[in-house]
Amino acid sequence: MSGPGASGLHVPIERIQRRDPERRWRVAVPIEALADDGPMRVADVTVQSGTSVGLDLVIDRVSEGVEVTGQVTCRWVGPCSRCLEPVEGEVAAVVEELFSPVPIEGESYRLDEDRIDLGPMVRDAVLLELPISTVPCPHGAGCSNLPPQLAVSTETGGDDGDVEDSGLGDPRWAVLDRLRDEVPPSEP
Repeated sequence: MSGPGASGLHVPIERIQRRDPERRWRVAVPIEALADDGPMRVADVTVQSGTSVGLDLVIDRVSEGVEVTGQVTCRWVGPCSRCLEPVEGEVAAVVEELFSPVPIEGESYRLDEDRIDLGPMVRDAVLLELPISTVPCPHGAGCSNLPPQLAVSTETGGDDGDVEDSGLGDPRWAVLDRLRDEVPPSEP
């Protein structure tokens, strides 16, 4: 079940009602079809404009409406948590959702009379799978982009947790470290 639809996100109900033996909906849609108000992002992780979102879905008629199962994939970009250089990754969200004529918030999506609008489901799936914490550095200890202070601690077998103990500190926190050093210790 592959086809144009309105940007690939709208599946005509007639395709499901005729019990089409090919129930798969495979299509790539531009991220702009999902992100009306700018790029999709969570914290510093972004799905950049020009990115395609891949849909590989199976669409079935069930007694409650229409069930959509499969996978949604796309590429994202975010800063490395160690060197702050851009890191790329891929979202691979598994979906199993119900579309109903009378949707229940948080449990199902709206099923229109003539089509299924996959947009809200795909948007939710992508946003929920984007990393929300720091993005791991794919370079590990050999990251050529690390500042010299951090590179020294990783060469000696330390990790990010050992940087503070080594007295080198993270250069991004240098101003706060100086402030901490200037404040006189409080008496008990």
